[in-house]
Amino acid sequence: MRKEFREALRSDLHTEIEFFVDADVIQATSVNVSKTGIRFDTDNQIMVRLRVDPHGEKVDYEARLVWVKEKDGGGMSIGLEFVEMPED
Repeated sequence: MRKEFREALRSDLHTEIEFFVDADVIQATSVNVSKTGIRFDTDNQIMVRLRVDPHGEKVDYEARLVWVKEKDGGGMSIGLEFVEMPED
C-alpha cells in the first residue's frame, strides 16, 4: 500500500475555475532545447491567482505552480499549492 504524503486530505470538487498568471518577467536558465520545445529551470516561484466557485460564491486564492502534466488527447493537468487562504 502506498503511503500518503500529503499534508491535507483531498476532497473532490467539480466547479468552474478562473486563473490568472502573474505577468512579471521571470528569470530562468535553459537546460536543453529541441525543435519542439525547451526545458528551463528557475529559482523563482510561478505565482497564480485563482477564482473558484465552490458553493455558489466566488472565492479568490493565491497559489504557486507545483507541477504541470500534459493529458492524453490534449489539455493539461496542473497542480498548485495555496499560499494565501481567504479568511472565512
